[in-house]
Amino acid sequence: MNDGFLVEQNIGAVVNTAKGLEDVFGPKYTRAVEKAEKELDIEFLRTQWIDDPHEVISIQSLVQVVDFIDNYRIQNKAVLVHCAQVSSSSCLWVCTLYAYIPGEIKICNCCSRLYNGYPWSPS
Repeated sequence: MNDGFLVEQNIGAVVNTAKGLEDVFGPKYTRAVEKAEKELDIEFLRTQWIDDPHEVISIQSLVQVVDFIDNYRIQNKAVLVHCAQVSSSSCLWVCTLYAYIPGEIKICNCCSRLYNGYPWSPS
């Protein structure tokens, strides 16, 4: 985990959209998360989503994530959203739903902005 990046980018929270990263990356990852939580005061939201294109994500789970992000954005903190394998669309859905404003911005426009308007991959 890049502590300098987290601080420089004013990251207040991290949404982990992949279940079981602790099992995949082991104790080093677990220690890095614990350090970020304690020393950098970064909160981690760990979803129980399987990083698979066929995963069905409940509306309630998405609402929980969007509310979590909103809480930090209101505080002018950035939120890092990531998955494990860059093969599913879980991060894209979270970012799209967060950016969506009913009646003002269409979901397809949010997806397009995420794919084309930023220098990073939304996956």
